[in-house]
Amino acid sequence: MTSKLSRATAAIAAAVLTIAATVTAQTARGAAGPLMQLPDDPRAWTEKVAPDLAARAAVTTGDLDVLIAFRQPAGVQAHTVAAMRAPARLQWIADTDAAVERDWAPGGVKVLQRLSFAPIVHATVPV
Repeated sequence: MTSKLSRATAAIAAAVLTIAATVTAQTARGAAGPLMQLPDDPRAWTEKVAPDLAARAAVTTGDLDVLIAFRQPAGVQAHTVAAMRAPARLQWIADTDAAVERDWAPGGVKVLQRLSFAPIVHATVPV
């Protein structure tokens, strides 16, 4: 069980780190701007994962079914309520979705559903 928990923990860590490692520093035009950059998040990755996810991973056989929520830069948060369809926000979501799929497919992460208006992807993560 320990090695399975270690593999599951590594898979969860990879999924969580995806959030910070994607294209959030890019604007819709491709140029980085201060409002489109994420502030440092000093929390350990274990604090960024739902508490029951590690427990489920320890007893799961096969892939974990997860939702990955993206941390939103200030430039996107400003559009969250006021302008859900703001072009910069929609482009950021699309770019981040694509980056998650592209960067983590080699590790076995499969994006099952991309949401165009919400900064979330539905994916499976190998255990």
